[in-house]
Amino acid sequence: MLDNLRNWFDSLEPRERVMVVVGGTATALTLVYLMIVEPYIEHRRDLSQQVEINRDTLAWMEGAKAEIQALERAGRETTAGGDENRSLFGIVDETAQSADLGQAVRQIQPEGDHSVRVNLSNARFDYTVRWFDELETRHGIRVDRLSFEPSEDSGRINASLTLEREEDE
Repeated sequence: MLDNLRNWFDSLEPRERVMVVVGGTATALTLVYLMIVEPYIEHRRDLSQQVEINRDTLAWMEGAKAEIQALERAGRETTAGGDENRSLFGIVDETAQSADLGQAVRQIQPEGDHSVRVNLSNARFDYTVRWFDELETRHGIRVDRLSFEPSEDSGRINASLTLEREEDE
């Protein structure tokens, strides 16, 4: 096949050969540009735009983080405003009663100034989780240790946990 192509090229007039070489070179350069250079340039442009979008998103997220932290501090100060003078035992007992866990509380035992140990028996799991959330978000009290096992009744648990009051930063 190469011999046929070579014979064909040799049979052309010199001016025709120049036109074939120039046309072939132009065609090859156009194909290289369209298949390699242009997609590369487009990809770089897309990456630059994505970097700019990510920078904007990062700046927004950093601003949102600062705002969230400020709101969390303000919320803790507002909701826990009267809690610093109340005993941890009292807060835990009162919130357990309001979370409909009063019958499940078997024991609340202080463990130092900033923590209490609580034993629950046959407590509704969903009520218990909501109670944990209320303790943390409204009163700055978090679950430090927790162990539980399913109760004989479906959807209920027996639990032993230690609750700890967050100290002021």
